[in-house]
Amino acid sequence: MPEPMRVHQFDVILLDEYKAGVSEELHKTGVTQIEFIGDDDIDAHGIKRDRPLKRATDISKNLVRINRIIGALKQFDIEKPTFLEEMLGVGHIKPEKVSEKNCRQLLNDSEKLLEEIESKVLGAESELDELKTKQAGIEEIIENCGLCPEKLKAEYLGDGSYIYITTGVFSDTIDGEKINGIRDGLSKAFGKNHFIIETVIEQKKNEGRKNIVVGVLREGKAELNEILNKFSVRVLMIEGEGKVSDIYKNSNKKLEEIRVKMEELVKKLEETYKKHYKGLLIAKELLEIEKERAEVFVSAGRTSRTSMLRFWVPENESLRIRELIKERSENHCEITQRVVDPENAPVILKNPDAFKPFEFLISMYGLPKYGHLDPTIFVIPVLIFFIGMMVADAVTGVLLVGLGFFLRNKYGRYSDGIKNLFTFVILCGAMTICVGVVTGDYFGNFLHHYVFHLEEGQALPGQFMFPENAHHPFGVYFFLQFTIILGLCHLILGTLLGGYNELRHKKTKDAVTHYFSWSLFGVGLGALFFSDFEAFPIGGAFHFPPILGETGVYVAAALVILGLILALLKTKFMIAIEMLDFFAFTLSYARIMALLVAAGAVATAFNQLAAMSWGGVMSIFAILIFIVTQAIGMILAILDGFVQSLRLVYVEHFSRYYEGGGKEFKPFKAKRKYTQV
Repeated sequence: MPEPMRVHQFDVILLDEYKAGVSEELHKTGVTQIEFIGDDDIDAHGIKRDRPLKRATDISKNLVRINRIIGALKQFDIEKPTFLEEMLGVGHIKPEKVSEKNCRQLLNDSEKLLEEIESKVLGAESELDELKTKQAGIEEIIENCGLCPEKLKAEYLGDGSYIYITTGVFSDTIDGEKINGIRDGLSKAFGKNHFIIETVIEQKKNEGRKNIVVGVLREGKAELNEILNKFSVRVLMIEGEGKVSDIYKNSNKKLEEIRVKMEELVKKLEETYKKHYKGLLIAKELLEIEKERAEVFVSAGRTSRTSMLRFWVPENESLRIRELIKERSENHCEITQRVVDPENAPVILKNPDAFKPFEFLISMYGLPKYGHLDPTIFVIPVLIFFIGMMVADAVTGVLLVGLGFFLRNKYGRYSDGIKNLFTFVILCGAMTICVGVVTGDYFGNFLHHYVFHLEEGQALPGQFMFPENAHHPFGVYFFLQFTIILGLCHLILGTLLGGYNELRHKKTKDAVTHYFSWSLFGVGLGALFFSDFEAFPIGGAFHFPPILGETGVYVAAALVILGLILALLKTKFMIAIEMLDFFAFTLSYARIMALLVAAGAVATAFNQLAAMSWGGVMSIFAILIFIVTQAIGMILAILDGFVQSLRLVYVEHFSRYYEGGGKEFKPFKAKRKYTQV
């Protein structure tokens, strides 16, 4: 029976001078997972927490500098992924082939690149920031000038020898409610020792915007500002000398000069982007790989001259890794294999090559615990079969296969995950074609009724099932019975797998009372479906043929009772709920039949709807109805098929034996996106 790959855990003690070489080799092999040594273990061994290699400081410095330049140039990376590419998480990135270089060489290469472009890019960025600040200031001046009387002179504004003059803008009603309030406030505060000049800037139906120029004695400055603030007057700041109209013109000239200068700087940055951006991404990736190698020892412990590194390694790689460490440390090392703790051991799925691409479907639910059963080979064929049964239309199957091949070829080279996903879609499409052929579903009854003009009961080539017919031997009742028995077998398989898993872990009692008990119950229940047992007439309710004799009925009932008695030893008073749960899960598989029949019925109804509009000019409308409705039906059928199939596996089947909860094996290896060796 399949289970996750066995792993070993090693503690390796190295002399400091060999740390870098061993770290590099482990990283290149990519088959180990570094384990963080906890503080309790550190204290127990009488050692201290280790530090990164000295080179980590230089690497980090260069990475900070490179990231800053990338941040400045990223604005020119305007190629956006399509909706599908964004959803799939892929991009058009062609990795660059690079030669193997040591850390010092990579640091030197990055230094040369930084010397060439860093000052140019950061200088241009700094100048751009200054120009943007100036631009914002000038734009504010231009805006303020546009809100002031043109003949107003800027040098009059502010503090004078004896008086203070300011200008502002505000919104007011057509009857001048605010301006009257301001005038009254000024009169009360300053009497005749003030002046106010009002200018209408913009007038609408019920309100408008007005500018005022107000002057008071210098000592009344604070009180004036309080009055203006009370009536929501926005005080305008005008820098410069001369008339506002002249300042407005000069400011526009300065703004245009700034814009031209900014365009020149942006153009220079864009040229640098085109020439060096890909190189920066490559340099960043290579340095990040070196940084990971240099920082791995923060998970380790140390003495004055040695380090202790702990890691996991697959059993089949164990000997090779031992020899590699001995070779790189010139045998100046001590390697200890620790007893594996199943609760902490990481999980590496180990399946035949044919099933490996589909392990992601198990990971979506949760990896099996270490040492427990891996259900991949039991799940994948059943899942493909369920999806084919539920989608059940040959034309939809052809489209799934075609779409799967197209997307697999287009995006598969960017990601193994995408490649595996669309391989699964292709297989589901192929199964859908098979089911569609044997049931005669090609957009419902389109081929049967509108192309070949066959009568009810006549078969298309390859067809021998009629899911819409209640009287045919392979009609709707056959599918109902088939899916219920299929579901029962699926649940029984789960109980058998669970029992086997418990036996492997020396838990015989749990295997018998929690798993095999329900296997017996399921077999007995399945037999009773084919009986006319009056005390439990379930078979007749679903039109099962009563082929089981009297002796068979007693044997089936005995299996049911024996299973319940054994289960009672485990579940106690929950036995009734467990029994109803098992029975309900069995009937839940009837959704396969329901979706199979519904898909054909809905497509047939859409055909009839289009046929009602056929004839003359309305034929165009009929074609449109056919295309739109069948496309909607196809999308719904695919979504329902995939979702409901996953539900039957993840909920009904896995509830019998599978928990998940395994810890993913995270290899210590280079993560490459822009480079390949």
